[in-house]
Amino acid sequence: MSVSKWLGYDIAGSGITSIAEENGTAQESWDIEHGVSANVTLRVVPHTKRHLLARLLLEGNVAWPYPLDDDAGSGTGDPNTGLVCTSAQIVTEKSKAVNPTGDSTLELNQYADALLHLKYSPSKYEVHAGGSGSGSGFHEESYVINTYSEEFIEKIQYQRLDYKQYKWQSDNKELKENEAPPRIIPGGTFRRTFYRLPPACPLITKLTGPTADQARIGKTNSSAFTSSLAGIPFLAEELLLKPAKVTSTNDFRGQPAVNLTLDWEYKSGGWNKFFRPRQAPGATDLFDTIYRKKDSSDSPSDQVFIYRPTNMTMYLFNG
Repeated sequence: MSVSKWLGYDIAGSGITSIAEENGTAQESWDIEHGVSANVTLRVVPHTKRHLLARLLLEGNVAWPYPLDDDAGSGTGDPNTGLVCTSAQIVTEKSKAVNPTGDSTLELNQYADALLHLKYSPSKYEVHAGGSGSGSGFHEESYVINTYSEEFIEKIQYQRLDYKQYKWQSDNKELKENEAPPRIIPGGTFRRTFYRLPPACPLITKLTGPTADQARIGKTNSSAFTSSLAGIPFLAEELLLKPAKVTSTNDFRGQPAVNLTLDWEYKSGGWNKFFRPRQAPGATDLFDTIYRKKDSSDSPSDQVFIYRPTNMTMYLFNG
């Protein structure tokens, strides 16, 4: 049995005679955007199996074989969390030139070995459970999230003031309806994009198809949330889920995958608080909640939720 540490299984029968690491080529590095990555050069014999090895490494999502400590960001008990083979550059070594006929103009190159320059990049970030229990709205499901990105796009929103609340200083006349100026409300879009998800991933199946979880569209996060990559904190009800963008792709094997983009519109203070002009001289404008008139006790159960809070753990992971 010849178990290769680079593939993790016996290579007997594959036609590959040997896979050896070129001395001193294994490197691990960090950058501010992607974190840890690794590179190595392998010598594969015979050279005719160079493409087979490259395909096996990439198709199998083969992990970097050298353990990473917790300082590298794994901290999950899996020493290789985050690094899989993502690219292979092939260089074929020419061992000698053969002249079988004695004709100096005819030489055949003879090859023996091939070198594979491999790159290992973060791919497996974390495994999330779908959750269970009363009111969670999710089944017991686990799924792997591949590489994802986050961004926050700042925006300025405008809301026209109630002209009945204001007057001109010069002549003390009330504003007409078309004279009311807009006020600026700072806001933005929080965007999370998931790359190369399997089509059967619950993130996809719950947003598209006959079992769609589209009831969450137009609703807000029921609990506070801090983005895992951008580190931006959001309070409950500050993020309003918009319709998803789903893009289907295929890799070099013809295997389907899906890129999923989710946008939440951000409103400071929450979507269920609305602008209320000052009610007395010297008072300040404020954002306030709305209750039904028939209730005089201001019971929270009678608050009007235009943008109803809901559990978005599946999409936000923690909010």
